[in-house]
Amino acid sequence: MNSVVNAYHFRALELLGKIAAQLGESADEKLFVAQAQKLKTSFNEKLLDKKRFVYLDGIGTDHASLHGNMFPLAFGLSPEKQTEKISQFVQSRG
Repeated sequence: MNSVVNAYHFRALELLGKIAAQLGESADEKLFVAQAQKLKTSFNEKLLDKKRFVYLDGIGTDHASLHGNMFPLAFGLSPEKQTEKISQFVQSRG
């Protein structure tokens, strides 16, 4: 499980839900919204370091990169109460 790839997958699911809504495809909209929420929950459970409040690059590493935190932050994956800490980490990387 890689943070950047899954952040993009989350964003794609969100956008697919919006497209389905615009097309009047409510069943598809519900499906994509549910999948996005499930991914968001799993993403934060598995990749958010609860001690440092940064996203790890993937499962099995303790490395936290700029891009591994920038995309989850930009795509709205980070929990609201952790957004500031993650933003500070991103800013610290220039």
